Formats: sequence, C-alpha cells, structure tokens
Amino acid sequence: MLSSHLAFALLSAMAMASPVPQKRAETTCTDINHCEFKGCWTEMDGQSWCSPDDGNTASTFSLNEILFDTGMDLKKRKAYTEGIPSSLVLEAIGRSPTFTGGAEGTGSILNTMSLLAKLSATHAIEMRNVISWGVEIGVESDRSVTSSFYYTGEGSAKNGKIVFSASNVLDGSQEQSMGFVAHEMGHAVFDHGGYSADLQNSLSGQGDLANQDIYGNLAGMVNEPFAGIFAQRSTLYQHIDNPDKSKCYWNRLVWSWDVNSLFRTPDEGYWKYYGLHNPKSYEGFQPLLDIGVNVLLPRLAEEYGLTNDPYLRAGIEAYVSKDAECKD
Repeated sequence: MLSSHLAFALLSAMAMASPVPQKRAETTCTDINHCEFKGCWTEMDGQSWCSPDDGNTASTFSLNEILFDTGMDLKKRKAYTEGIPSSLVLEAIGRSPTFTGGAEGTGSILNTMSLLAKLSATHAIEMRNVISWGVEIGVESDRSVTSSFYYTGEGSAKNGKIVFSASNVLDGSQEQSMGFVAHEMGHAVFDHGGYSADLQNSLSGQGDLANQDIYGNLAGMVNEPFAGIFAQRSTLYQHIDNPDKSKCYWNRLVWSWDVNSLFRTPDEGYWKYYGLHNPKSYEGFQPLLDIGVNVLLPRLAEEYGLTNDPYLRAGIEAYVSKDAECKD
C-alpha cells in the first residue's frame, strides 16, 4: 500500500493565472480516426496556429496522432484538443478503466482522466498504460478519509488498486483532482512499469541499502517523488505561461529536489510508513539520487515523452539552493 497525502503542490489558479487565448478555431471529430482543426488559435503573446490557407482549410488528423505526440507544443496541443468530448478521448486511450465499489465519482474520474490525456502526451501515456494494466479504481465516499492510496497487486485486486478520497477528487477544484489522479496513477506506473524492480535491483548492488531492517523502505519512499513527476506536471502544464520559474512550484519539477525535500524536511507520515525514522536512512540519500538520475529517469523520459524536459534529470543546484526553503 502506498500512501499519498498532499504530495504535490496545490497551486492557486489566481496566483498563476495564464493569459486567455483568442480563439477563432474549432476542432470537430466524427470518430477517433477522423478529426478536423479549422481556423486560427492565437495566444495573447502573439503565438498562433492556423490550419492551411490562413485557417480557411481544415487540417485533418486522428486523435491518437495528437494525444501521443511527445514533441507537440503544449499550447498547440491545447488548441487542437479544445472541445473534443471526453468519450472520444477515453476511446482513444483504451478501454474503460476498471471501477470497483459504488458509482460515486466514476463520471468525475473519467472526465479528469480525459482532461489529463488532452493536457500532455506524458499524461496520455500514463492514462493509457494504467487502463491497459487493469488497475482497479474506486472512490472512498467517507469524507473523513482525506488521503488517496495505491495498493500493489495482491489478493483479488491482482493488478493493483487505486482508492481515491472523495475530498481529494470530488470536493475540490478540477485542477486539484487532476493532480491527485496523476499522482496515484504515477504509483501504478512505478509498480507495473518495472521502476520499482529496477530500483530494488540497483539498491541490492550497493551493500545493505536494500535491507529494510537497517535503512527502512528506501525504494518505497522514492515512489512518492516518482509519482510527483506526473502530479506536478499536471498542475504546471496548466499554467505554462507562468514566468516566475524561480518559485518552488517550478523547482518541484526537479525530481532530485523532491527527493531532497523528503530527506531534509521529512514528512512524518511518510517516514513512519516507510520505516525511515532512523539516522541510517539518510545514508541512502545520495545513492537514491544517483540511481534515479542514471537508471530510472532516462527510461521514464523515453517511455513517457519527457526526453526534452529540462527539469527531470537536473541537479538540485541548477534551480535552487540546497538551503532554500519553499515558502511560496
């Protein structure tokens, strides 16, 4: 079982308001294989995308071409996917997810998955893979439960199971819901994608670091910032025009910064859960960073469209002082 408290930055849309684009274009789809984009979409900064003949002739494409295009500009992607119904997006990324329990929240989760898939290729690949792995999805209706969880495959839920807190995904903003869904499904990527196994194998090659009795569950703890890779990008990609990249919001896109923050200012809940409340655990910090940057992240970048992401494998010093505190 992998716990997820508020493990990613919940950003204020007011504080990071993006310019409103001037739209004179429309995308229509008869099915996932036949879509048209016609007209021009112009951003407030002057960037624009037009279909042929200055917007008078439609561009044709399949929905999969757009959703899984890892090289497409995020703003252009937004222009092309605006208005495409969630039903078509879900059809394009695969069969319907496996829902368990009551019906509450099913429609909301499906809509959130669709929005994430439209947001970036990284999230579209994440949604597609989680569906294909058959990970079960449910919503805990008890509002007193304030954490969402991913359970590794065991028992009847052999493919793994995500249980979302209603307060996380139903009662807050759409942006918050997208962050939680991206985060918990990031845990499924860590599990089913083989990243957990790669990390354990790498730790096993470094003395006793894989011995949980001595160091605690270092691999389990790394799962949190790993899932944060998806959650934090879901938020920041919605505010891609925010110019202040010195803020901690942007620093958190750096995986090593996220790991660093867990070691420097340990989250009590995480540390107790993963058994890291002893001085020996700190000895695993640098080896974990090295394994992440050299083993886990290159494959993640290749498989999830992050090869051109300037933050993913950056060192902490590239964006923030090791002694800096996140106060914003």
